[in-house]
Amino acid sequence: MKPTSFANPSFGIKASSGKFFFYLDASRKIVTGFDGGDASTSSSALTANKWQHIAIVVKKTNISVYKTGYLTQSITQMINKTSGYGNSGISGSNDLWFGKTEGTNASGNYKQIINAPWNGDFDELHIWNYARSSAEIKKACSDIYFRPSNYPGLTHCYNINTSSNSEGHIVLIDSKGGHNVTLTNGTYSTGTNVMTDLPNKWMSSDAVITVSNTKPVVGEAVTLSDTGSPSNVAWDWTITGSETTKSNSSSPIVVFNTPGQQTITLSTSNIKGGTGSATRTITVLEAEEPVADFRIPEGNLAAGDHLTFINTSTPLDNATYKWTLEGAEVESLRTLNAAATYPANGIYTVRLEATTAAGTHSVEKQIEIVKVAPEAAFTIQNHVVLKGEKVNFIDNSKYEPEK
Repeated sequence: MKPTSFANPSFGIKASSGKFFFYLDASRKIVTGFDGGDASTSSSALTANKWQHIAIVVKKTNISVYKTGYLTQSITQMINKTSGYGNSGISGSNDLWFGKTEGTNASGNYKQIINAPWNGDFDELHIWNYARSSAEIKKACSDIYFRPSNYPGLTHCYNINTSSNSEGHIVLIDSKGGHNVTLTNGTYSTGTNVMTDLPNKWMSSDAVITVSNTKPVVGEAVTLSDTGSPSNVAWDWTITGSETTKSNSSSPIVVFNTPGQQTITLSTSNIKGGTGSATRTITVLEAEEPVADFRIPEGNLAAGDHLTFINTSTPLDNATYKWTLEGAEVESLRTLNAAATYPANGIYTVRLEATTAAGTHSVEKQIEIVKVAPEAAFTIQNHVVLKGEKVNFIDNSKYEPEK
C-alpha cells in the first residue's frame, strides 16, 4: 500500500465477530490488539506517499505486524503483541471489515466500532488461513499472485481488479475464493501501478515443483504445480515416462505410462524476465491386474427394498468400475459401490467390471428377489367430471399383485 493521507484513526480492520482490530493513529503508528485494553502501539510510523508491504499475523493469543521494503527486502517486526487476557484469534465465520476499527466514538464511548478510512493506493490484498512466517512474508512481499489457485493456504486474493454491479458500485474481484467485495462508502479511482512507481522492484523467480501424488500408479492422472514464485508467468515442463512429455501450462495434468523412477524438470520466468529451475524425481508404481469382487447384502432381498452391493475388488483405489444390475430400476452404474431397488421378484444377475492400466476383470453373481405383499395405489386421471361422464382410475400398485 502507498498511504496518501491519514485520518485519526485510518486504515482500520475489524473482525465483526471476536475482538481483533487494527488501525493507524494520528502519528501514523500502528495500533492493534484484541480490544482497547489489550492492544499495542508500534514505536515507529509508516511513511506517506511510499509503497510499503504490511503483513498482520494472528496466531492464537499473539499478533505480529511486519513492514517490508519493496526494494531492499528488509523486514521489520513493528509489533509483537501477546494477549494479557487470554483473547485469541480471528473468527473465521463472520465478516472482516476494512475501513472500520475499534475505538472511542465522538460521544466518548469506549470500545466502539468506528470509521477508519483507507486513503491511498493499493496493490494487492491477500488473506491466508495460517500464520505465515517472517521468512515467507519477506520472500513473497514483492510478488504478484498470477496463479492464486496454486497456493492452498491462500483463501482470498484481491489484485485490485474491479468490475461493477447492477447498482453501479465498484466490486473488487477475489481471484481465489470468489468472495468479491462491494466498495460502498468512499471515492475510488485508478491509482498508480506499483511496477511503474518501482521499476527496480525486487521480485522472486524460483521454481518449486509440487506433485499431487508422489507414488502414482501407471495410468493414474497426476497434477503438477509450480508453487515457487507467484510472479512466474512462463513455464517449460519436461516429464519422462509420461504420455505428455512437454508442457507450458502452470499446472499440467499428466498420465505416466512407464513404471519406475521418473524425472520432472521445470524452467520458469517471471514478469520481469527473472528465471528459475527445479527438478524432482518420483516413483511410478506398476499397475496391478484387477480382481473384481463384491459382497451381496445378507438376509432376504425383497422387492422394493434399497439394496447396497459393497465393492471388495483389488486394487480398490486405482481402478474404474462398471456395474450391470439386471432387473433393477437403474441397470447401469459407474460407482465404487452400487445401490439398487428391484421392483419385481425373481432371480437376477449382478455384474461388476474392474479396469486398471493393466487390464480388465469381471465377476457375476446371482441374487434372488423374493415376493412381498403388494402395495395398493392408484391415481384419478380426471378429478372433476359432469354427471354421466367417465372417470379414469389408473392402477399404480407395486410388487406384482395377482388380482
